[in-house]
Amino acid sequence: MVSTRRDVLPDAMSHRPRYSVEHLLRRRMHGMVLPGFDRIAGPPAPRVTTYIHEAAGLAVAGLGGSHGSSVISCTPCVSRGASAIAETDSGARLFVKALGPGGFGYENEAVVLGLLGDARKSGIRVPAPELLFWDPVRHVLATTEVGHSASLDVVLRTADARAAATASTLVGRALATVHAARVDVGPLAAEGRVHPFPLDDLADLTPSELSSGVGVDFDEFVACVQSVSAELGRLREERFDPVLVHGDLRAPNVLVGQSRDPAEDGAVFVDWELACVGDVAADVGTVLAEALATDLAVHGDIRTAGLWNRIFLDSYQGRSPMDEESVLRSVRYCGTQLIRGTLSRLEHQGTLGRVGRLQLILGSAILRDPARSKGVAW
Repeated sequence: MVSTRRDVLPDAMSHRPRYSVEHLLRRRMHGMVLPGFDRIAGPPAPRVTTYIHEAAGLAVAGLGGSHGSSVISCTPCVSRGASAIAETDSGARLFVKALGPGGFGYENEAVVLGLLGDARKSGIRVPAPELLFWDPVRHVLATTEVGHSASLDVVLRTADARAAATASTLVGRALATVHAARVDVGPLAAEGRVHPFPLDDLADLTPSELSSGVGVDFDEFVACVQSVSAELGRLREERFDPVLVHGDLRAPNVLVGQSRDPAEDGAVFVDWELACVGDVAADVGTVLAEALATDLAVHGDIRTAGLWNRIFLDSYQGRSPMDEESVLRSVRYCGTQLIRGTLSRLEHQGTLGRVGRLQLILGSAILRDPARSKGVAW
């Protein structure tokens, strides 16, 4: 039955913490501002801080010798937070994480990876790492390593046209597999263990407050952020068929197989901290935006992203068809994601720069007329 998210989940945004604007802009998680989430509304509960090397040893010991008895090397993954690839004395390689921001992220990921593991046992080829170990006290999580792969932005930047087209096809198939699997998350959602995606609700921030925020260097940004807030508010209220979505398909979280064995090729989605019950259009729109943002960064225009996105969407719809309303919602999410991506640029660089400004212009154009912008998005 078609329903809104509010029909199936409690509203996790009903108790917003009162943080300063500077704090909100600095509190970044995966490139997004999180001004409200029930688990950070109050003072965080004391947690055991575990360094990544200690976390790797803890995970290997917790696996009871099935993946070796000791860690012989531990290579930090700078681009993925407090994480590392650990190699054991048996030759096994694990991906290990320790204590997520706010203390909630890895718990959610452990639950969702467990659900996906159940789907895998039923014969579904789930494009996600396999959960191997989870310590809920120290918040240490270990999964299988995704070897012989590169992130989507790297593939689109460096591959020839044929390889990029193949990558777009693989990502479309993989995402459709996740959405079409119809993983049963109803009971977990009711218990509050699978959380609704913490959308950037910026409606409470006035233009003057945003103008005084860190790194905001021109007035157009204020209007753009407000347009994102309004658009996300409208998207939240619209009707959609709720399924399990990844919630954070930025390019670094989309890995494309680079092995020489065609049987092993495919796309895998990692870092499921923000997975939730939601609208498939949010995931689809994020992938569309990532291709556009990559093209803007490489060429200063979108000369090839339209082709990548058409191939991606055709591949996705071959396994999980979308109606016209869902397609348009995907375009709208694409526009909001382009603008939201500039928040990360502000934090890391202190300025939007040329690429950030291009993203603002393109994202705003898409939001002004989503129907007309379909050709721009793909």
